[in-house]
Amino acid sequence: MTAEAHSHGVDEVCEAGRTLYERALRNGGVLTREATDVPCLIDLGLLHPSIEDRIADERRREARPAAVFEPLMRIDGRHTSSASDTPMLRVLSGSDRINRAITAARWRRPAP
Repeated sequence: MTAEAHSHGVDEVCEAGRTLYERALRNGGVLTREATDVPCLIDLGLLHPSIEDRIADERRREARPAAVFEPLMRIDGRHTSSASDTPMLRVLSGSDRINRAITAARWRRPAP
């Protein structure tokens, strides 16, 4: 079913929605992929994803950033250069320290 064929008011249920909802009531549920064509049932709160589907969605959502950051977790974070080397990254906190660093950067001198 296309979006064009599914154009009705937000507080209405189309014929396809009624048919699917009747089947859900008779059978105790329907497959998630069957409900994607009739968003009115979900929008009106007549159908809800099963808890198993919701858990699976959450796990998939959590797995994406884990997969992205996993290679970074293998990086050895120990700094092996001498203590006199300038760090590549410095975290500053507090408005005063940040403002001093900005001023020092403008004049190209190291911040305290």
